[in-house]
Amino acid sequence: MMNLPPSMIQRLFLPLASLHSRTAFYRRYRALLKSQFFPRSTLEKMQRGRLQAILRHAFDTVPFYREWLGDHHLAPERFGSAEQLEQLPLLNKQIIRSFPLEKFLSQAVPPRERLPYSTSGSTGEPFQFVVDRVFNGAKIARYFREMSHWGIQPGNPYLKLWGAGRVPTAGSESTRSFFIQKILGRREVLAFDLSPEKAWECLSWMKKEHLAALEAYTSSAVYLAHLVLEEGWSFPHLRAVVVSGETLTEEHRQILKKAFQVPVINAYGSREFGRVAFSCAEDRMCYSMEDFYAEYLDTHPPDPKGLKRLVLTCFSNHAMPFIRYDTGDLVEPCMDAAAPGGLGLHCWKRVAGRLADQVITPHGKHLSVHYFTLLFEDYGQEIRQFQIVVTGKDRLHLLIVPGSSFTHSLGEEMCRRILKSLEGSMQVDYTLVDSIPHTGDGKQPLLRVSSGGDLP
Repeated sequence: MMNLPPSMIQRLFLPLASLHSRTAFYRRYRALLKSQFFPRSTLEKMQRGRLQAILRHAFDTVPFYREWLGDHHLAPERFGSAEQLEQLPLLNKQIIRSFPLEKFLSQAVPPRERLPYSTSGSTGEPFQFVVDRVFNGAKIARYFREMSHWGIQPGNPYLKLWGAGRVPTAGSESTRSFFIQKILGRREVLAFDLSPEKAWECLSWMKKEHLAALEAYTSSAVYLAHLVLEEGWSFPHLRAVVVSGETLTEEHRQILKKAFQVPVINAYGSREFGRVAFSCAEDRMCYSMEDFYAEYLDTHPPDPKGLKRLVLTCFSNHAMPFIRYDTGDLVEPCMDAAAPGGLGLHCWKRVAGRLADQVITPHGKHLSVHYFTLLFEDYGQEIRQFQIVVTGKDRLHLLIVPGSSFTHSLGEEMCRRILKSLEGSMQVDYTLVDSIPHTGDGKQPLLRVSSGGDLP
């Protein structure tokens, strides 16, 4: 694939694409490259101003918030600071679904400017929402800023192994293809179509085209890494492996570093928001204060290691403001820690995954997905792949892709070890499968919640 020179892309084609799409993403991208180095006090002042602006917009134009203020006899002027934000209701997918969507749409954004979108439905039911062009521009800008931080500039060729679905954009499919392939220099491959043949095709293309980066779900990147280690391949032009969409365990990080010999970037985001945070060092993640305000709430019961539920308010989606939105994800914040490299952004120590990445027993004990990755590491020859499925408050089911030396006595031994860690409070059993099923967007989560109806 012949790519345009990065200098031409950055000076000519990015500004033109930004103008054509009416998203102003290029101007926003250039602003983010500067603002990330502002003093933290300056960034916090900017954040407070944008928070107040989106609150005023929601109170004035969104039926849900106008009615809520009226029902509680509160004036919009009462919410003048971030500290007062906690008086507003928490929202999540389930709460929003319980109302007509129109309740959450701004009446100031005309229908022709609303772009319908949805999450993948990997938790069981797709979540419908609306974005606008300003949101799309901010999302693209944050993505470019994150990649640039690691030396991957727009136009540097890279491979993206991802799921179905994309942010809605204006223009024809040919226009989008030109933007993705020529301006971004990106080749896209569906993660759920990653057969052994397709995996080798991707790796061969990475070598041939001197790719600068691999971006993928964690499980897809680790799958490629195992193939690379088997063959002893090297990728001298590769600068980074970017993983997102699934929890990155320390074991997975080490496999990826060993295979590709480059930094492993842990990016955090969601369909509702796009990229929110990115690795600024191996033990730190910076979140985009310019576009979000983050709150950290206790889990129930509180997590003994200090993990908090991440609640976000997004500043850039005026069509459907997300205010105090419970993401369902867990982070370990370190608000007072300085970001590396002169960045002024707030930091997290880690994103520990979704609340669903924790098994919580009927007695309130938390068992992280990392417990299972360490346990299954002891059976590396006997078990090729696994998935933990929580099918009820007191039942846990293992899906296991067996290796050549797997035995049923080993499976029973493993269940006994897990049962002991669960203090006997849950039933544990397992099923052997040929492969771990993908969710609708191509993910293979290590741990998921199910009613049990989809089990083999």
